[in-house]
Amino acid sequence: MLVPTDQRRTTMRRPTRTTLRTSVMLARPSDASTLPALLRRLTSKEEGMATAEYAIGTLAAAAFAGLLLALMRSGSLSGALQSIIEQALSV
Repeated sequence: MLVPTDQRRTTMRRPTRTTLRTSVMLARPSDASTLPALLRRLTSKEEGMATAEYAIGTLAAAAFAGLLLALMRSGSLSGALQSIIEQALSV
């Protein structure tokens, strides 16, 4: 049920993860204390990743692993790495 802005309760439960979107959504221009509260929320440090960020990070890691696997299977890079390892072990 949508409640008009002027009939909203003044105390809202703070979200567990403060983001720019939630800060703007919770801000009410009629309150005198809105600007300081909004500035505190915007300058607060966000920690952790959201579900979408985990998905993007996982896809990026899988793509990077695939690229490394393709590079390792190529003959020229494999030979270069093998010579570097042999030189390191011979010392």
